[in-house]
Amino acid sequence: MPTNLLLNISVKYWQDFQDTLAKVMDTNIYIFDINGGSFSQFSLPVELCREVNKGRVLRDEKCISFYKSALGSLEDKDMLTCPYGIKLCAYRLGSYAQKMGFLIVTPTRLITQVGREEENIFVTKAHSIYQTINEVLKAILEKNLLGLRRLELNSIYEISRLMTSIVELDKVLDLITNSLIIIYKVDLCFVGLREGDKIRIAQAKGEHSHLLTGTEWPLIQPLIEQVFSKVEPLSLSLEELRTLPGLTGVEVTPGTEIIVYPLWSALGAVGLLGIVAPVSQDDNGSKNLQIYANFAAVALANATFIRRLKREAETDFLTDFFNKRALRNMLFTELERTRRYGTPLFSYFPGRRLFQSLQ
Repeated sequence: MPTNLLLNISVKYWQDFQDTLAKVMDTNIYIFDINGGSFSQFSLPVELCREVNKGRVLRDEKCISFYKSALGSLEDKDMLTCPYGIKLCAYRLGSYAQKMGFLIVTPTRLITQVGREEENIFVTKAHSIYQTINEVLKAILEKNLLGLRRLELNSIYEISRLMTSIVELDKVLDLITNSLIIIYKVDLCFVGLREGDKIRIAQAKGEHSHLLTGTEWPLIQPLIEQVFSKVEPLSLSLEELRTLPGLTGVEVTPGTEIIVYPLWSALGAVGLLGIVAPVSQDDNGSKNLQIYANFAAVALANATFIRRLKREAETDFLTDFFNKRALRNMLFTELERTRRYGTPLFSYFPGRRLFQSLQ
């Protein structure tokens, strides 16, 4: 068994998954291997580091020395302060018997001395990220090194816990697709949302994903009708998959399994989840995927409902234009951006009078 266990994980797919977690939790994430080397990159633009680092190169020699000395003596977890005053949470990844590396979680904005509540929120987010990443890494390594899937359910639980707590639809979609790719190594996964009498593919990742994103399938299409005629997943052949609009030219490797899950909630059909996996799933894998699909349905139903409520609160019922409240919030946002970056708000003065009239 190699000393650096993280070498058994695809950095390409991992970075996408890590970036999704950072986006979902509004934090920055960085991972070192057990030898103190860099495994992944920072997930978000490091504006905070550039701000406190006086414009110098991020992670200069002073930062590298700090990380290595701090992580080398890290027992389990700790809250540290970097040389430039940024508070961060550090965790040892793996178990007592199987050490994998180190996780660094940093905020995306400065935590003030008096912002105790803000600091507590950040620490809670960081611990949730640690739990999720640790379980996913252990499950991937177990499958890669031993061919076992005992820990897969733990990783699904941690991801689903995050997924059902998110209210932004785009973040839910990103988490669903990137999680499937990193845990199950699927060639293609896609999520379709029900919009009236059609299914619109809202997110697709993997091979041929460019053929899918934005594609619309009518509910009366024979294959779509078959998907929603039951609650169990539907296994498809390549020929059946090609009957869907936009997929007539899709190719898959021999022996690939194609499964489409209908996503049901208490409100009815939410949409569908499709995966193209390189190998057939065993009984445990199939059960775990069904559990994941059930959580995905709940998360999508919640996010879709909240998006609709938000839209109704911001638009006029008759004209579907933004109402006074929404316009005022937009202008406040632009004013804050102007104050922060020093860019002009309006190219002509009457725009300012428009903002004043909305107050």
